[in-house]
Amino acid sequence: MDQSEQSVKGSEQSTYLDWNNSIGIIDKAFEKELFVLIIGPKGT
Repeated sequence: MDQSEQSVKGSEQSTYLDWNNSIGIIDKAFEKELFVLIIGPKGT
């Protein structure tokens, strides 16, 4: 999965571009009820 869209408010949409295929890792952590902290490069 390269790109995932997530609804923010009503009809507003935010797009998340998964550069390093981390969605799968985040999904697995969610299934196991683990805390996940996503740290991006400075300025994001």
